[in-house]
Amino acid sequence: SRMYADSSHGTPLFYTGTFSIPSNLQDAADAELDTYLAVPKGIKGQVFINGFNLGRYWLVGPQQSLYLPGTLLNRDAMNEVVVVAYAAQAKRMETASATTVIRSQSMNTVSSLQGSVAGLSITNSSQDKREQQPAIVIPEFKSDKDYMKNLIGKPDSAYQAYLKMRPDYITTPMFYFDVANWFYQQKDSVRALTILSSIADLDLENADLYKTLAYKLKQTGNYQEEIFITGKVLQWRPMDAQSYRDYALALADASQYQKALDNLYKVLTQSYNSQIADRDQGIEEIIISEINNLITQHGSKLNTKKIDKRLVLAFPVDVRVVLNWNKNDTDIDLWLTDPTGEKGYYGNNKTTIGGRISNDFTSGYGPEQFMIKKAIKGKYKIEVNYYGDRQINISGPTTVTAEIYTRYSTGKQQRKVIVLPMAAGSSGGNLVGEFNF
Repeated sequence: SRMYADSSHGTPLFYTGTFSIPSNLQDAADAELDTYLAVPKGIKGQVFINGFNLGRYWLVGPQQSLYLPGTLLNRDAMNEVVVVAYAAQAKRMETASATTVIRSQSMNTVSSLQGSVAGLSITNSSQDKREQQPAIVIPEFKSDKDYMKNLIGKPDSAYQAYLKMRPDYITTPMFYFDVANWFYQQKDSVRALTILSSIADLDLENADLYKTLAYKLKQTGNYQEEIFITGKVLQWRPMDAQSYRDYALALADASQYQKALDNLYKVLTQSYNSQIADRDQGIEEIIISEINNLITQHGSKLNTKKIDKRLVLAFPVDVRVVLNWNKNDTDIDLWLTDPTGEKGYYGNNKTTIGGRISNDFTSGYGPEQFMIKKAIKGKYKIEVNYYGDRQINISGPTTVTAEIYTRYSTGKQQRKVIVLPMAAGSSGGNLVGEFNF
C-alpha cells in the first residue's frame, strides 16, 4: 500500500494510510501473515499499526525495517498505519511484500481489539472483569541525615526543634524537604506545607529545585501550589518539552482540563533545537497516552478541534507507571518485574506478557513509562536504577517521582505518587512500590 502525508501539519509530521488483507489470505494462520514494514525514504520516526507502537526506524540504524506480526492485523476491516516523522522525509512510503516467518511459540491472540493502545503489546489474557482495586504499597522514605534525629515526640515539639535548626540549614534545600516529609508522615500537612514553602522563599531561580518541590506538592495534593511552581519552571526553561508537560499535568491535577490538554498538545507542536529534540526523542509516546486519558476522562468538557484526530485512541490499560526526575544529564532507568519474574527495562522493553517500556532517556528529565493492557494475576514490583549525576549543585541529589496507575483511562483509575531522593552509590534496584493484581 502507499501512503501520503498531509502537508498542512508542522513538526512532527503525521503520515497515515490504510491497507487490507488480500482475499486469498483471509483464512491464513496468523504466522503466515507475519511481514515487515519499511520506510525506505524515511529518516527518523515511529510507526503505529492499528494503535500498536510497532517501533522506531532511523536511516542510520539499527532499524530501518520493522517486524509486523500477523496477530496485529485486522482480517475483516481496514488496517491503519500512522507514521510520526521526526525529520523531513519524502511523502511516499510503502510496505514490504509479505514474508512468512516461523515462530517457535504461537500467539493465541485476538486479531482486532476495540480500544487498541499505542505503545503496547497485545496479550492473550482473558477479558475478565476486575472490580477490586489493587492495593499499591509504596515504601516510606526516611532521611538518614543527622538533623532528623532532633525530630522526636509530637509535631508541636518537633516544630520547635525545626525552628531552632533552621538557621544552620537555611540555604540547604534538602533540609526543608526532609523535615516537611517527616511532618507529612505525622499527618501534620499544614506545618509540612509551611516548611516546603520556605524553599520558594529562598528566591533561587533553580529549575531542578523547583521540580522537586512540584513533585512533593503533587504527591501531597497541593495542586494550586503545584501549578504555580511548574509555571515558574516553564518561564525559566521554555525550551524543554518536559516543562510544558509538568505544567499541563499540574493543571489536570487541579481539574483545569482544557488548559492541561492545550499545554500537552504544545509538547508535540512546539519547535525545539536539534540538541533538545534528540535528547527528548520518544516523549511523544507518553504525551499521546496522556492526551487520550484526558479526552477519555473529560471529553465532554473539552474542545478537541485542535487535536489531530489520528492521535485520538481509546486507551484503557491495567497498569501504567511513569518515572520523571528533576535533573538534566542524569541517567535513570525504570524497571518493572512482573508476576512471571521477567524484568522489563531498556534492554528488554517488550515483555512476554505484553508489557512495554518506552524509550530509554540517558539525559534530560525523562519521562520513562511502562504500560500493559491486560495484566496477569500476581505481584508487580517497580524499581529505579540510578546510574548517577554528571553535575552537583545546590538543589542536592537527583530526585525521582513515580506515578503508579492501575486501570488507567478506564473511569476507575487509581494513582499513587512517590517522591524518592537518589543517594550517591544507590545504583541497582531501588524499590519504588509494588502491588498485586
